[in-house]
Amino acid sequence: MSTAPSAATGTLGNTAAAVLGMVALGARSGYDIQRAAERSVRFFWALGAPQVYAELKRLEADGLIAGRDDARGRRPRRLYEITESGHGALHHWLTGNDVATLEIRDGELLRLFLADALEPGEALDLVAAIRERSEHGVEVFRSEILPAAERASQAGADFPAHVARFGRELHEFIVGWCYRLETELETPPQPSRPGRR
Repeated sequence: MSTAPSAATGTLGNTAAAVLGMVALGARSGYDIQRAAERSVRFFWALGAPQVYAELKRLEADGLIAGRDDARGRRPRRLYEITESGHGALHHWLTGNDVATLEIRDGELLRLFLADALEPGEALDLVAAIRERSEHGVEVFRSEILPAAERASQAGADFPAHVARFGRELHEFIVGWCYRLETELETPPQPSRPGRR
């Protein structure tokens, strides 16, 4: 599936919209976009360097961003600004009615789904690993992502902070869910008494 905007319709794919949106929020270079994505959207939309730079080229070729060279020392660097057409394409993408099904791609959750093939202690270790990952996630949100989102709010962009709180609360939910599952897995099943229903 192409993530490039269509010149005919102005439609953006999700990755193109993410990159264009980062430029609209003030990230000016591919490096800036990657750093901003690490502190914001990474928990729900991965943006790797190859994707970022490929999308920047496509967006510039389609007139949705304007770039200019700004070399620093020996390093070539290109800075971008969103164009009026870019604002229109982003608005069109944001107001689209094509709400997709929620998709969570998580290798650890897939392992847990298949954990009946494990010994009970191994399954418990897997749940503990998922809990510990989200405990770390809560800490990353508190120390890095939420402060970055608050800075965005101070600059006039409020929704990164709303989504950052969602991410923190999602990790908090996972921690609590894992604790409950660990308790359930550690509690041996009670034998049923004969003659009682």
